[in-house]
Amino acid sequence: ERYTTETLENLSNLIIGGKDKVNDLEYEIFNDIRNQILDQTLKLQSLAKMIANIDALNTLSQVALTNNYVRPIINNENMINIKNGRHPVIEKKLNENEFIANDTNIGEDDNIIQIITGPNMAGKSTYMRQMAIIIIMAQMGSFVPASYAEIGICDKVFTRIGASDNISKGESTFMLEMNEVSNILKNATNNSFVILDEVGRGTSSDDGLSIAMALVDYISKKKKFKTVFATHFHELTILEDELNNVKNLKIEILKENNNLVFLRKIKKGRSSRSYGIDVAKLSGLPEEITDNAQKFMNNLNSEDGINLNKDSDIKSTIYEINENKYKNLKSEANNININELTPIEAINKLNKLIESIGEL
Repeated sequence: ERYTTETLENLSNLIIGGKDKVNDLEYEIFNDIRNQILDQTLKLQSLAKMIANIDALNTLSQVALTNNYVRPIINNENMINIKNGRHPVIEKKLNENEFIANDTNIGEDDNIIQIITGPNMAGKSTYMRQMAIIIIMAQMGSFVPASYAEIGICDKVFTRIGASDNISKGESTFMLEMNEVSNILKNATNNSFVILDEVGRGTSSDDGLSIAMALVDYISKKKKFKTVFATHFHELTILEDELNNVKNLKIEILKENNNLVFLRKIKKGRSSRSYGIDVAKLSGLPEEITDNAQKFMNNLNSEDGINLNKDSDIKSTIYEINENKYKNLKSEANNININELTPIEAINKLNKLIESIGEL
């Protein structure tokens, strides 16, 4: 400040004002570019749409070629006929030839509603979802994962799948389920496709079965939109004999030597049970739980499947389970030979007996 020259002052002004000049120049260039783009907006938007179309069509083509998709036949017949349909996502998660393909035929006057029964994990949800996905893919202009597909145009696809809630709005799992079903009934038309998974399971067995029965009856007689209904309410299968547009389907399984094998193949017919305890065993649930569950089920299914007093059967089963525990404990104690045990082994045996008594 004290000792300066004209050259230093010019240099100081250049340095101090340089940043502002740079910012002004950048903003001027930015505005110039923006104005040039605005002048070409229509051309750029048109080009972007062309590139997007090419990209989408190219992607669909590559996927179709790579995964052996077929060109669907689209018509106004309001029927769906699919041969060897596959789920486009799940099949990619499995090894080659592991995914089991299934046929679909729905939409004829006597085949509007299909009720699917079978065990958990057997593939009911996969089958229903792949139908909906194939319909959507066909109508968006894509080839589909099947060997043959003839698909009538659907105006809407509705799904009621999964267990969720909306507690923040005061809606329980069952209430949300009923809201979704109500929405489907209000908005679906004869040209819609609907998949319903376990509707009615969120409340008591009697209430849920009654709702499911009434729902199928209502769709059959009034709405008549194509519906696939997966359920563990095996009583629903009698509707095939009562309603002229309901068909039963089932997931094939094989049970040998107490081992459950899911064949994942859809066939006509009805399942007699859900094999829930067998699936629980596969999950790694403690053997004591699954064994006791089998005892409960055997007693509840007694008297030729007609149970007039389930409460008494449940109480008697609990007594039976407790009695077996006492017998096992007594047998375990009788098999102990004190003279052959070391002090440490004796203490361990005593601790084990104390734990077993505590569980009674």
